[in-house]
Amino acid sequence: MFMDPVVEIKNRLSIEDVVADYVQMKKAGRNFKALCPFHQEKTPSFVISPEKQLAYCFSCHKGGDMFSFIQEIENIEFPEALKILAQKAGVSLQEQAPLQKNKKSRLFEMHELATKFFTSVLFAEEGREALQYLHERGLTDETIRKFELGFATEDWNKLSKHLEQKGYSQEEIVSAGLALWRDRKTDGIYDRFRKRIIFPLSNSQSQVLAFTGRILGEGEPKYLNSPESLIFHKKDFIYGFNFAKQAIKEQDFTLFTEGQMDTIMCHQAGFKNAVASSGTALTPEHLRVIKRFSRNLVLALDTDSAGISASERAIELALAEEFEVKVVNKLAGKDPAEIIQKDPSLFQDSLSKAISWFDFYFEVVFKDLNLDEVKDKQFISKEFSRILGKLKSMMALEHYLKLLAKKLKTSLEAIKSDFKQDSKGKREHQKEETLPSSERVKREECLLGLLVNYPKELAYAVGALDDSQCISTIWRDVFVSLRNYYLTNDPHFVINDFIATLKTDELKAKIQILALYIDETYQNFDETDIHKEIKTLLQHLKESHKRTILKQLNSELKEAEQEGNTAKIESLLAKQRDLLK
Repeated sequence: MFMDPVVEIKNRLSIEDVVADYVQMKKAGRNFKALCPFHQEKTPSFVISPEKQLAYCFSCHKGGDMFSFIQEIENIEFPEALKILAQKAGVSLQEQAPLQKNKKSRLFEMHELATKFFTSVLFAEEGREALQYLHERGLTDETIRKFELGFATEDWNKLSKHLEQKGYSQEEIVSAGLALWRDRKTDGIYDRFRKRIIFPLSNSQSQVLAFTGRILGEGEPKYLNSPESLIFHKKDFIYGFNFAKQAIKEQDFTLFTEGQMDTIMCHQAGFKNAVASSGTALTPEHLRVIKRFSRNLVLALDTDSAGISASERAIELALAEEFEVKVVNKLAGKDPAEIIQKDPSLFQDSLSKAISWFDFYFEVVFKDLNLDEVKDKQFISKEFSRILGKLKSMMALEHYLKLLAKKLKTSLEAIKSDFKQDSKGKREHQKEETLPSSERVKREECLLGLLVNYPKELAYAVGALDDSQCISTIWRDVFVSLRNYYLTNDPHFVINDFIATLKTDELKAKIQILALYIDETYQNFDETDIHKEIKTLLQHLKESHKRTILKQLNSELKEAEQEGNTAKIESLLAKQRDLLK
């Protein structure tokens, strides 16, 4: 018997199973709470309800059921969310005809086909030299297959022909970044990646979004990246995150490396919380993704001048995002991949001796300065004023100013004075992201939510509230449906059965989220408090309704007076008196 895949997925997965892949959850009564993955915040407002199978943020108003959550966090449409959750749940989906699939779906599928194609070439005779190179770099076949590495031959259109045979147009292959148009478009296309070892770039759900190609032998550029596309954006892509996120959560720190080979070698050696950016330096977007799992960051970048500069930039960005930052400094001029290939224990030793970002500046960045020279002290003070100006916490600022005063052998007062005077040292009051504009929960919404959650109160509310006293049409319709359902089914009111009677999926979702809001807001109220709250809300609604009617009567009264319509004036005044009794 065929079962709706959405129903089957929801039967097999819980909302906690899905959300736990993206945030750190903490038990809070009947629910779980977490820092919202959709906006910056310090106090958790993202609620995960096992009972209602919802995950929702009451600050930015994003979330919903597991499908809505995946759509929002992965920035995808429902078909892709369905595919991701079906794979996680082990549910088979019926194959769609090619024309029924949207652009994103076809991009994902093209990259999946290209990945398998490149991997098959790597392990064939024509990929022998590339495979040997990877073995010489210390990678095992198991690791190569895990990260789905591949090889693109020197042929001009080997991949393009393969994809065309699978039903993709030349326009689609170019839009995916897998090929380029020849000088004359009428001459067709040629492959973007040729004679390159291929590193697939996968999202947190292990869907391939793009590729990096490293030249085999001599040639420029050494590394070639896919262009940005509908599914690939460099600024928020983290290499290896699909394999690292669980380890990051368990070990409570992210190991950030320079590149793909560093990350892969780290994973092979057991450092499974390693990640890297791809084609760009560390960005605030990267940090916000990582922060969902841990606020501790360890940088293991190259120790040459470029690597030191990259570490400095990363530190400043991470401090602004309220990370605790350490730096692996004892790499002896080698990158993590080289050290691990020689002896993984050497890298483990370097990792265990990682120093604080503060010490990194004095041991590496300022190592050639003389701390007994006033001019060098002033330079360091100015630099730290700029860096510390990015901190949001006054406590953290005070802590580092004390450390700086001690290091420079001067008074805390002098350091604070310099910090305040230095125009560059003024704290950058980086407020949390402006939340999406959304109406606050109205009194009538609260009332309806309370009545849905506490159906025993319906007997009182149905007699006390007329549906005309509801302000908005949508909630008036819900109240009428609620009243009718109650009058028909009392005393057998079942919330889920009532929600099923609502006309649209959107309205059903609104009521479920409203019920979750009530759970959170009124969790410490007993039955007496709930009744008092409902009584107060009803009174506010009645008074609000009365003010609206009086305003309308006053407007009509002015018109009647201008017209000199005595009968109408008397009628309107009588209505006013009745309302004011």
